[in-house]
Amino acid sequence: MANSKQKNLFLWAVLVLAIVSGCDKGNGMHPISGSVVINEEPAEDVIVTLRPVRISEEYTQKHGQIPSVPWGRTDAAGNFFITTWDDGDGAPVGEYEVLLRWPVDPAIQSPDRLRNAYFPDNAACTISVNEGHNVLDPIVLSNVKVLPKGKPSQPMPR
Repeated sequence: MANSKQKNLFLWAVLVLAIVSGCDKGNGMHPISGSVVINEEPAEDVIVTLRPVRISEEYTQKHGQIPSVPWGRTDAAGNFFITTWDDGDGAPVGEYEVLLRWPVDPAIQSPDRLRNAYFPDNAACTISVNEGHNVLDPIVLSNVKVLPKGKPSQPMPR
């Protein structure tokens, strides 16, 4: 009887350890979270895209190149989680340029409130993704001229 209890306790301990350690699903993804602040305000509905500069050799040998672009969208508090395959799964270990696009109307394809200053040619910053959960320093843009939020059919100020 004691042997059976010990075996059950051991199995539960292994299960808890697997859950706490965040079992690698074998997809090579590592969670990434961060925030965007523009002109001292949390920025809602900013599309955060990671453009690979260098992906870990281990990932490319096992999985090849990333056929999907890691990206996320900020919430009302300016926070985001990066997704490549599954919601919030992150991205492979490597270096990335962070591109930002802030649609005038987030419901449809519309002009960028940031006037394409950080997408597609210029990055807001460069980050390194490491194994485990990656919490990025806030991406802070100050004194940036932004287009007002609204409908694209409205005249856009120049």
